[in-house]
Amino acid sequence: ICSATLVLYLEEITVKYTVVKAKKPSLSEKNVFGGKEITLSTDEENAQIYYTTDGSNPADSETRILYSEPFTVTVNGTVVKACCVKENYASSEIYEYTVSFEALKAPVFSISEDNAYLNDKIEISCENATEIRYTTDGTVPTRESLLYSEAIIIKDDMEIAAKGFAEGWATSPETRKKYSVYVTSKPEIIKEKDGSRMKISLKSQTENAKIYYTLDETEPTLESLVYNEPIYIEKDTVIKAFAVSERRKNSGLLNETVIVLRTATPVSNYPDGQIKTTDKIILTANENAKIYYTIDGTQPTENSILYEGPLTISKDTVIIAYAVEDGYLDSYSATFKYTVP
Repeated sequence: ICSATLVLYLEEITVKYTVVKAKKPSLSEKNVFGGKEITLSTDEENAQIYYTTDGSNPADSETRILYSEPFTVTVNGTVVKACCVKENYASSEIYEYTVSFEALKAPVFSISEDNAYLNDKIEISCENATEIRYTTDGTVPTRESLLYSEAIIIKDDMEIAAKGFAEGWATSPETRKKYSVYVTSKPEIIKEKDGSRMKISLKSQTENAKIYYTLDETEPTLESLVYNEPIYIEKDTVIKAFAVSERRKNSGLLNETVIVLRTATPVSNYPDGQIKTTDKIILTANENAKIYYTIDGTQPTENSILYEGPLTISKDTVIIAYAVEDGYLDSYSATFKYTVP
């Protein structure tokens, strides 16, 4: 039986591996409405491109986006970072590019006030914009909105919003304005006592306004009576009126009941008929009223005889009297016919 011992000597060996990286992507840009269109490309076969626009690393960021088609950058100064990823390859170096462009200024409206007249023309301008889009329904303008090509005519209260657009420029800020059409001033009633009648004047504060009115409680229209001189009434009357003027909306409706307060008609202690020369005729009316009368058959006025106490007559006489009182229309006249035997 024979035995032997085997001794092995191992030599240390160092192996270096070189990791191959995917090729770095390239970027190109094109002016489009609202900013820049970004196209990413690579000639690395079977590689995928990831990118970010929030400043994070496209190689491992949770917000990275797999590139599939050109995308539009609308914010000036946006940093686009991109890299290529390929199986069994290390991620490529990061391509970094800052997108730069200017923003359009906000559109300017030719009428800056909040009020406008009917048929006013609103012109819109926007420096460097190749097109202006606008809305009148309260929505935000987009490139699908109405294309501004001529002045907008004011036909009623309206809200206009507009934005400017141009290739290679950021979309302008929105300009929005609500226009209220001037309204004709509603008619006012001016009441004046005119003897036994009430004098009614109608007036609108709007210069050269035309006033239409009714006195029969119906609604006034453009076919109703046109006011051009004072109206006289002797009883409670409902006056309805509105005013119209050029390039303004019609006024609101005046609807007022004018109450006519008339002092009481004088009465006599003797009815018509025969009386003695010694009988005293006493005329009465409201406590604060003054009574005027005539005995010659004419209608009394404030220039006639002021009644100050009982009357006596010596022959057949006709007394016509009426009363006057502050704050009231004059009374109707009363006629008393007396005969003396």
